[in-house]
Amino acid sequence: GPAAYLDWEMDENDATNLWHRLAWGRGLASRPHLLYLRCHRPIWEEAESLAPQFAREGVQICVIDSATWACGGDPNSQEKVGQMFSGIDHLGTLTTILLNHTAAQEADKPRRRHYGLEHFRNLTRASWELRKAAPLPGAEWIHVGLYRDKMNMRAPEGPFAFQIRFDGDEGPIHVERDDRQIHTDPELAASRSAPVRVRAYLLENGWTTGPEL
Repeated sequence: GPAAYLDWEMDENDATNLWHRLAWGRGLASRPHLLYLRCHRPIWEEAESLAPQFAREGVQICVIDSATWACGGDPNSQEKVGQMFSGIDHLGTLTTILLNHTAAQEADKPRRRHYGLEHFRNLTRASWELRKAAPLPGAEWIHVGLYRDKMNMRAPEGPFAFQIRFDGDEGPIHVERDDRQIHTDPELAASRSAPVRVRAYLLENGWTTGPEL
């Protein structure tokens, strides 16, 4: 079935244009079907009409952009955050990707906390932070790291790294996985967890004493 994109922040033209450019960058002959829906109310109010539509369309994965507006514009309200997750459950049996922003005061930290209550993390099956490294002057590619913050019922995964290149304002968007950047890009490397940093150091340097670590 198609992916659904519930959007409180852009419009259909912008979203479908990005979707087309990403498919173009992947070399796909046709753009995968995206069920785009512009939302204006909290997710628990939208869910009643969305659930039967998702069932008819066979939607299996849904992106919510973003958490602040899906919970009615108040991510610090325990009641509204709880209503948001209840609304998500009402959408049906599917995988949901809930996008959230990070707080401005967290910008300079190696790992940043999401905006709003800790409930956003506690009530999810898995939580990841996406971090962009500052691009080097003249560089074609943008490097981003994906860091696991929480994972239930599965072995730990990541971190992962991707590189992204935009061919102008209208051309294809190229996305390639390149996990080497997690260890070679200084900004992405600084955001690794302590166990990942230790493992990378041991793999590179071999036998090491405690003080050297």
